[in-house]
Amino acid sequence: MSTPFLERRVREIEHRPRPSFFKAIVAPERCLGCGVCEANCPAGAIVVERTA
Repeated sequence: MSTPFLERRVREIEHRPRPSFFKAIVAPERCLGCGVCEANCPAGAIVVERTA
C-alpha cells in the first residue's frame, strides 16, 4: 500500500545529495572565472567567488 506521503518521502531520499570526498583542484593559470565548472559539477564541490 502506498500513500502520497510515502511516495514524496521516497522521492526526497532518492534525490538527496550524497556526501563526497572529492575535492576540486583548479589550475589558476587556466581559470577564466566564468563559472562553467561550478554550474556543471555533479558533486556541487565548486564555488566560484566573484569579486568586483
